[in-house]
Order: sequence, then structure tokens, then C-alpha cells
Amino acid sequence: MNFEQQLDVYLRARFTLIVLVTPEEERALLSIKAVCERRQRPCLTWDVADSFQLLTGEIGAVPSAKSPLAALEEIDKSLDEALFLLKDFHECWADPQTKRKLRNVAQRIKRSKKSILITCPSHKVPRSSRTRPC
Repeated sequence: MNFEQQLDVYLRARFTLIVLVTPEEERALLSIKAVCERRQRPCLTWDVADSFQLLTGEIGAVPSAKSPLAALEEIDKSLDEALFLLKDFHECWADPQTKRKLRNVAQRIKRSKKSILITCPSHKVPRSSRTRPC
């Protein structure tokens, strides 16, 4: 099964938190966009530099959030059923508050059609003693 097929299965199964390890972020974005377009599912990307951006589909209003915690709060309160793609969010895992908020949001959106997909370039999860929080 290729990546697009796997992602489609995960989204239909309502996986709430997916981590994609890939050094080819641009290629991954094209595949994610293709899956969301086929499923007619909105997809928003978020990163610490540009906040939320609409990748595909239509939603009420694109939220704004510069910090990782604010981004997770926007996902949590969003009424839109969408895929929220968090770029380089692994850099924020060193912060205990952000890590806990991510888990809480992933648990709360279980009964919705919202999913969070995190892209990161390597398998290495930052350790809080060696990295700075976002």
C-alpha cells in the first residue's frame, strides 16, 4: 500500500494523530493535498513562521495562531472537519505543556472528522534537556 492509500485509510478510520517522518516535505504535501481533494476534505497547514494556511478545500475562516499552544487550541475549538497538518511540530515536543496539549486535543477530537498530521524530517524526537521549546 502506498502513502496516499495509507493516509486515506487512516483518515476514513478517524485516526486523530498521525506522524509522518519524511525529509521530502514538499512531496508529502502534494500527496496529502491529493488525498484531501479526492475525499473533499479541507486541509490546513500550520507552521511557526506562517501560522495556518489553507492547503485545499473550503472552511469558514482560516484561524490565526503563532504559537504551538495557540495552534492546538484553534484545532480543538474548530468546528470544521479537516486535516490539520503541523509542519516541524516535533520541535515543540520538548515543551511539556505543548506535548500534553497535543495529547489532550488528539483525545478530544476522537469523535469528530478532525485529524492532526505532523511532519518531521527524522525519527529523532527531541529530548527536553537538549532542545529549547518553541
